[in-house]
Amino acid sequence: MRALDTGALLAWPLVDLIGCLCVPGQVAEVMKHSPERAMLIQSQGPRFLSPSTEAIEQARASAIETGDLSGLAAVDLEILALAIEHGAELVTDDYRLQNVCTNFDHPWTGIIQDGIEDSWTWTLECRGCRRQHPALETKRKGEYGNCPECGAELRLKRIQNSN
Repeated sequence: MRALDTGALLAWPLVDLIGCLCVPGQVAEVMKHSPERAMLIQSQGPRFLSPSTEAIEQARASAIETGDLSGLAAVDLEILALAIEHGAELVTDDYRLQNVCTNFDHPWTGIIQDGIEDSWTWTLECRGCRRQHPALETKRKGEYGNCPECGAELRLKRIQNSN
């Protein structure tokens, strides 16, 4: 079984979508790009399910642990949660989703691209004293706050995991 990111809904032939899992919020994403395709997908494509609250919390906790939460949209978290809940392979070209899956040994495959080769975690690093702080909460780029130690601006930094 496969859970499909929106990129697969846009790129794959309709016949390949049959029997796959998606979340209802993805219809609006497809609608932005191609209303005709959205209607076809709804009538002939995958099963649209909403993940449980517990699965969303598990997906959120996993993304917090890797520091990827700030780069994931609500729909991204829902499709990750659906994949976790149903033990489905996640099909995505989103590097942050691939990274969360890699760090927690959840199966994934790319849509068009091969995908990531290495995993990483994100941390907040002080531009002044260079101390590192956990990147726990969702923040918009450039809104990471200031260092509690010296007051300088914090920036997001990627740290490659040793595999």
